[in-house]
Amino acid sequence: MKIDTLLIMQIIIIFLCALSILLYVSTIYRKTVSYFYDEYGKCILIQILQYMKKLYPKDYLVYEKYRIWWYCVYFK
Repeated sequence: MKIDTLLIMQIIIIFLCALSILLYVSTIYRKTVSYFYDEYGKCILIQILQYMKKLYPKDYLVYEKYRIWWYCVYFK
């Protein structure tokens, strides 16, 4: 069998191009997820914590009770 070096080089170039495209897509995905977490995730978390500070202890226990019930209903 004759080894065709041109074919091997073409396969390597195609493999490197596909690998670089996959790495680019994964990098863009990670940056986008990080951006949305920084912009929206932290704001939502801060609002939840501020709401929890405003609750009285009795209301907090009721809130926790129904919040757990809400998870039980939706994840049956």
